[in-house]
Amino acid sequence: MEEPTIQWPGQLLEEIYGKGIEGGFQDSIVELTVEAYQAFLAGFNRSPVILSGEALQRLNCEYILQYTKAVGEIAYWKKNFELQSRQISEDFEAASLLLNKFTLFDTIVFLEEQKLIGRELVLDMHALRHLRNNAVHSSRQPRFDPFSPTAEYDLKEIARLALSGSDLPLEFRMHKFTIRDSRQEIEYIVDQEKLGINIEKARLDQRVAVIALALLFATMKHLNLNLPPSGIKSS
Repeated sequence: MEEPTIQWPGQLLEEIYGKGIEGGFQDSIVELTVEAYQAFLAGFNRSPVILSGEALQRLNCEYILQYTKAVGEIAYWKKNFELQSRQISEDFEAASLLLNKFTLFDTIVFLEEQKLIGRELVLDMHALRHLRNNAVHSSRQPRFDPFSPTAEYDLKEIARLALSGSDLPLEFRMHKFTIRDSRQEIEYIVDQEKLGINIEKARLDQRVAVIALALLFATMKHLNLNLPPSGIKSS
């Protein structure tokens, strides 16, 4: 049986679940991650990307809840949102409120503004958000950035061709695509070595899914090292 092109991070997921707080997102983080990986193994292309983005949103929300418990309360004026630690309980009302109020984009911006995550992780999260959005809205014709014949292929073009079932002979090590953070458009380069993947070993139609899962797992690994949020005195 052929080995999957990205390995299941079982131990990492167990650790994240064990660090979850009462009334938090640990169950949905695990469920969505499992569904994303199973969909990938089953050969699906879009659903692993979408599910990875949904898992990331809940992972970030869990991190925000834990930050709130540590500092006592948070306020996010851009969403007219306030949350106190005493509101976080097993009835999941605080978690539901946070999830309904904060998009994935909002969670990334909030974590960055609170200096809870570094710039590199911010860009990784926005990259996964971009891939998720592209998978959700794949029926729309995307706008492609021009590139010279000698340049690396743009991942958005790869995604379009893969999702349309078209074949493209590619031999490449580096993927790049344009993402937007809270301030500007940025050319994002997929660091395969950092993510622990080799795109060439994946089927053409599953390469976007491999990158999405790898970004999710890398983010989980980073945040797991800081749960509860580092540099904050736990209550």
